[in-house]
Amino acid sequence: MTKAQIYQPLKNERPQHKKASSIKHKRSRRRRKVGLADRRASLKADALQSTIGDFGRWQMGIALAVAMSGLPGAWFKIGIVFLAPPVDFWCTSPLPADHNATARYKCTVPGPGEDGATVPCESWEYDRSVFTETIITEWDLVCHRAQLANVVQMLFMFGFLVGCTVGGVVADKYGRKPPLLWGSVLMLLAGVGCALVPWFCAYLALRFLSAVAVGAITVTGFVLTIEIIGGRWRTPVNALSGLPFSVGHCMLAGLAYLMRDWHHLQLAVSIPVVLQLSYVWLVPESPRWLIAVGREHEAVEVLKKGASANRIPVADWDKVLAACREGQQKGGDEQEQSAGFLALFRTPVMRRCTLVMYANWAACGLVFYGLVQYMGQVAGNIFLNGFLSGVLEMPGMVICCVSLIRWGRRKTLLAAQVCTGVSCLSIMLVPLLGLPDWVTVALASCGVTGMSVAFPCVYIYAAELFPTVVRNIGVGSASTIARVGSMMAPFVATLNSVSLCLPPLFFGLVPLAAGLLVYMLPETLHRELPDTIAEVENWENAVMKTKDNAPAVVGEENPTFTTESS
Repeated sequence: MTKAQIYQPLKNERPQHKKASSIKHKRSRRRRKVGLADRRASLKADALQSTIGDFGRWQMGIALAVAMSGLPGAWFKIGIVFLAPPVDFWCTSPLPADHNATARYKCTVPGPGEDGATVPCESWEYDRSVFTETIITEWDLVCHRAQLANVVQMLFMFGFLVGCTVGGVVADKYGRKPPLLWGSVLMLLAGVGCALVPWFCAYLALRFLSAVAVGAITVTGFVLTIEIIGGRWRTPVNALSGLPFSVGHCMLAGLAYLMRDWHHLQLAVSIPVVLQLSYVWLVPESPRWLIAVGREHEAVEVLKKGASANRIPVADWDKVLAACREGQQKGGDEQEQSAGFLALFRTPVMRRCTLVMYANWAACGLVFYGLVQYMGQVAGNIFLNGFLSGVLEMPGMVICCVSLIRWGRRKTLLAAQVCTGVSCLSIMLVPLLGLPDWVTVALASCGVTGMSVAFPCVYIYAAELFPTVVRNIGVGSASTIARVGSMMAPFVATLNSVSLCLPPLFFGLVPLAAGLLVYMLPETLHRELPDTIAEVENWENAVMKTKDNAPAVVGEENPTFTTESS
């Protein structure tokens, strides 16, 4: 047998291997093309979106107007950092008979007897070298009343939760524009009222109302933006829409630096809402909502303006309306079949997704607002700390936008939570190693950056994980859990009065635990939105088949769900 005859089989096998590899690559390309074709088909099927385009000058103007409400929103949400900053104080009444002029008492003073008993202090003097007046000095929120300052922020976050709920109901019944308008009016009146009322209870009530207004504006603006922007633009626009909030955070530090009396600061953050009212009037009503409630002529007028601004010619508006009605009727039928809240927990995969998303939303609400307030409690310049925490939110949002598109939702959320957790846990080493205070500020700032990546991510991730039949319930309940976390944030941030290690310990362990749970979630990048819970349950099977080198397209029953490798 010749050498050529011996090696002939091996030569014949190599082309077969290359051929198999080529077939596999072709299948991969075909999968991508099929997924892209499905997405394009679904986009073309949306007659309304094809009329005005996915994103153009019209959508940009509306998205910018809505996003600008984040400026006063940041002032109201984070204002507590400068409205109730830590301040030194000492007792002025009563004082012991043998009082030494150099001795200062805080909450109790020695009693008149010799048995060592103490009596509570009744009035105090405050260090006004940084702030001339705060809500703490105004209403003596020290000693046994110290937790009332945390109650102020907790009540605000509860009002924000109520505003999101009420705003959603009002927006569904009366349209997207009324909550934006009346929310701005309420925000203006309640904000100005907070600066003028002399009673603490009245201040709490007005601050609660201002939070309701902020919540209604936030949720309505988010819904309006989602309804007018389509295709691949939804992810970057929603991820970057928080930039005005970060700018407002930075501006708040500057305003507080210029206005050391909380009355003046409260007026300074409330009166500019008048400008918000001036441009909110220009925001059109959602054409999707107008068609859904039968106000088709108004919808056509809005669509004509959008198509004209985006330079999209439309030949036959009657056909557009007919297609929109058909889509709305189909959506209405799906809405009638929508499941209830308990459907989030009936099946194993849906239950796991729900609980993991709840944990991550709670971590974001607790740690983001907690770290912002904690940076006002640590040593250093409170104005510089506040400015830095706002500045570092901006690169976080840009990183989030790029990472979501490039590496997906799961890796982005996991990396953000772990980064925040490690940064916060490292703060506990600062006093042990004798490091300067600026290291604490730098580590806390890294935690804020991580949260500015995680927060936009959980919004998008949750909307893509929950199927259509429970999407509103799923995202809404997850947002509620986040507000519960943010209500706890001020109490955790002020635990440094008990131990310096407690706040960073909580802010470190919570995101780490939530981030590790993300491993239990499926990736949603390049996947079509699921419509039913059954699709979510089969989703994991599709991922498992891909790992086992099964065919790429998972059956004929669910062709729009591509495998993880696509």
